[in-house]
Amino acid sequence: MPWETTREGERARGKMLRLIRDYHDAHGYAPSFRDLGDGVRLSPGTVTYHLQRLQLAGLVAWDEGIARSLRLTDAGRELATLALETIIRELPRREAEARKAREERERVEREARDAAMWARVRAAVAGEARQSGPPT
Repeated sequence: MPWETTREGERARGKMLRLIRDYHDAHGYAPSFRDLGDGVRLSPGTVTYHLQRLQLAGLVAWDEGIARSLRLTDAGRELATLALETIIRELPRREAEARKAREERERVEREARDAAMWARVRAAVAGEARQSGPPT
């Protein structure tokens, strides 16, 4: 997804990482999306947008449809321990790395699908040739 990166957005995502960590450490469970919005003063839709960015960067995960399942990945927890300015500087690089890895994974999957499709086509053509026999 071609998302724009701004200093303000990076700051919001950095604050969210730290808030998720701090909330979980204080309460023993994850904050709701609404708790996050209240904590960083963003609307629920904007919170969702930033969480999707963090998820694509491999920094957070959650189980769709399960309340309070939001969690930091190991990389997210590591990043959340840094100073906010360091997080803000680090986020674009992490997002770019995650994007490259995702694009490479998609390319490999696409090539595997194409190879399997062409193998089926070759097998079908070979089967038709055997059934029809030699040309007369």
